[in-house]
Amino acid sequence: MPRRAPLALLPALLLIAFLLGLVSSCGSETPEDTLRALIADAASAAEDRDAGAILDHVSDAYVDQSGQNKRSLRGALLYLFREHQRVHVFTRIREIELPQADHARVVVAVALAGTPIDSPSALDGLDADVLLFELAFFREGDDEWRVTRASWSPASASDFL
Repeated sequence: MPRRAPLALLPALLLIAFLLGLVSSCGSETPEDTLRALIADAASAAEDRDAGAILDHVSDAYVDQSGQNKRSLRGALLYLFREHQRVHVFTRIREIELPQADHARVVVAVALAGTPIDSPSALDGLDADVLLFELAFFREGDDEWRVTRASWSPASASDFL
């Protein structure tokens, strides 16, 4: 990346990358299938820099471990797109739990860089930010999955294996 975002904003920026493309499940897809597809689609959609699509899939009740809400995420997203002409996202889902039909917990490793990331081994040679996210999804009244909570911690290339 030409310029790195302030470290305090990176967790929110990485979370935002996941929020693109979230739609309700349809047909015979299971909620787990839908969540897996959403994460995969979100990584490529984030590279398209579509802020509106991201915010459509954040719950109005969203809060993260640093106290940011949906409005804070909007500002962080706009900052990311203004400061970085290219955003490449690499993900690996570590765990999906569905404790209830309308609640899900997804643990996912995320790498964010200014150049494409084609494998976990490529992370060692890149200037990439790597975090492990725990995301809480809720299927809201309109039957769409939305992120309601997020927490994160530093990760490494081994979290993608």
